[in-house]
Amino acid sequence: MVPPITEALPDIESFLPWGPFWGVFVHQDTPDEIKATLEETYEQAVANEQFQEFLSNFGAEPLNLNGEEAEQYLDNWQSVTAWAMYEADAETLETTPEALGIPRP
Repeated sequence: MVPPITEALPDIESFLPWGPFWGVFVHQDTPDEIKATLEETYEQAVANEQFQEFLSNFGAEPLNLNGEEAEQYLDNWQSVTAWAMYEADAETLETTPEALGIPRP
């Protein structure tokens, strides 16, 4: 069994979970009925056996987020990503995430 990364790098815990994700995004002015159709269709697609197998093969899991919950996830992902990159090599960046209005995770 592989130990968790936090054993080797305890300071990384505040940046977890982190990783790539897939999503469907629409313009904020998209009518609610279209958003609802897309959400329902996406949920059906994610539930597809072949898609579940694809996710399993890549060690991924569906989040099935939409609306406010998805916005909160994306805001957190942006914060974690920006601060992780900044702290990895702050000397080469011209500005901090804080200066860009990105809160610390």
